[in-house]
Amino acid sequence: MLDIAFAIGCALLVEAVLHLAVVLTLARKFRRDQPVEIAEGLLPKAGVVLSLRGADPGIRNCLRALIEQDYPQFHVEIVVDSDRDPAWQIVQDVVRETGCSHVSFSSLVSRGKNRSLKCSSLIQGVSALDQSHVVIAFCDADVVPHRTWLRELVAPLLDPEVGATTGNRWYAGPRRCFGSQVRAVWNAAAVAQMSLFGIPWGGSLAIRRQTFDEAGLIFNWSHAFNDDLVVGEAVRNLGLKLRVVPSLIMVERGESPLGNVRSFVFRQLMHLRFYHHAWRRVAGFGILTSLLGTAAVLCLVLAVARRDWEAALLTSGSLATYAGMLALSYRVVESAVASMLRRHGRIVDPLGVRALWAAPLAVGMFAAALVPALVRRTVNWRGVSYRIRAPWRVELLADSLIAGSDLGAEVNQTVAPARRAA
Repeated sequence: MLDIAFAIGCALLVEAVLHLAVVLTLARKFRRDQPVEIAEGLLPKAGVVLSLRGADPGIRNCLRALIEQDYPQFHVEIVVDSDRDPAWQIVQDVVRETGCSHVSFSSLVSRGKNRSLKCSSLIQGVSALDQSHVVIAFCDADVVPHRTWLRELVAPLLDPEVGATTGNRWYAGPRRCFGSQVRAVWNAAAVAQMSLFGIPWGGSLAIRRQTFDEAGLIFNWSHAFNDDLVVGEAVRNLGLKLRVVPSLIMVERGESPLGNVRSFVFRQLMHLRFYHHAWRRVAGFGILTSLLGTAAVLCLVLAVARRDWEAALLTSGSLATYAGMLALSYRVVESAVASMLRRHGRIVDPLGVRALWAAPLAVGMFAAALVPALVRRTVNWRGVSYRIRAPWRVELLADSLIAGSDLGAEVNQTVAPARRAA
């Protein structure tokens, strides 16, 4: 029993050390990062596409921040899920209050049955931008970009070897709920993993229009559930680089219960399963982590039942060390992110000692989401159910907002949306 406990303890230690090595590399990159400064005259005309469904708490701040970007020439194209959506009135109010002239908005026209509603919205938004927009950027409704967000997102694209640029999310705020704490720790590991494997994030993403067209992204989105990973893989297939811009880590301060976190992690894993080349490595690492954790707990229970106190002490010590190193890994990333954010005038509160219990819970949450992600093909996202038979075989099953409507009649329509410009 002692030999088994020793083997499991060593395996846990090796995994924790590897994880720490990855986050140390990421932290070093963040601390060395300096935003690319480009003369204003060299910045190309950009279009920003924003897809909205539902009235997210920070949607007004998001809209105002996009409108007030410090960028010479840009246009914001907003696609709202429906003119009955609560976001529709909010968009109208903000555009009227700001009196801006570089924003257009429309309701979603074609709810394609063979793609996600977000892909449908992005197709409509991009199609509304003429070819004078040399760069296309994308933002999520829960992002409040700082004034130089678009500059920092576009600047690296002046390098012809860079096909797309991206930022990432960071969960901060009070984090009073266990779910919020677990999500923060899991996301810190995800940030490191996304940097390691070149995984883009649609909340802050930009691509040259020429690259977008060469990659055939309108066609790809027409048959896809995911939007951002599809962009990343298309850029990779063209032999171009995805540039992660550390200064574009966007802070999300909302709370989340534990059940919602599991659904969120499950959905992220489903995106990876069907749309990213590194899925096998991500899944393999997750399976190994889950098996090691389960084996360690079972070993501890069995050792206590047999009154093998040496094995019990070794196993419990290994688990405690493993949890401590995971918490340390989180602290390393958190410190690097906080330092980078301070340079941009943004302050985040540390998770502190709460990482000690949130880290093992995050591992358990990841395992609980990974198992169904390996076998299931249905996903619920913002009140919409999808079945993913294969990456390019997607079926929209039901939409809670238009239950009972004939979705099939709207597949692959090319009707020009009614647009309203400020």
